[in-house]
Amino acid sequence: MAVKGKKRVQVQIDKDLANDTEAVLSELGLNPTTAINMFYKRIVANGALPFNVSLSQEERANLRFLRRLKIHQSLSLKTLKQLPIGSMIQMRTNDLLSLYVSFVETNGGKPPV
Repeated sequence: MAVKGKKRVQVQIDKDLANDTEAVLSELGLNPTTAINMFYKRIVANGALPFNVSLSQEERANLRFLRRLKIHQSLSLKTLKQLPIGSMIQMRTNDLLSLYVSFVETNGGKPPV
């Protein structure tokens, strides 16, 4: 019987995640190499990942919030003044309020003049 070639796969994983995962695998009587081989074999057998890769509605809402917050934090009063009035009108009231709060917080509590 011919010996199959091996390929080294290296990934970087958060240390705490790796430790927690290894503890669970140990309880199951598995090591990381065996678990990863099982994972790869299931991908090949299914032709897809062995779990659903999607976000819940709550996760999607959180991502939208974080994106808006990041956009708001990158805006300054100067850039706001440069926006065409149509853009300002299209911004929802909540977005403008979030922007204002973010601006005040990043400027030492001083509201724009």
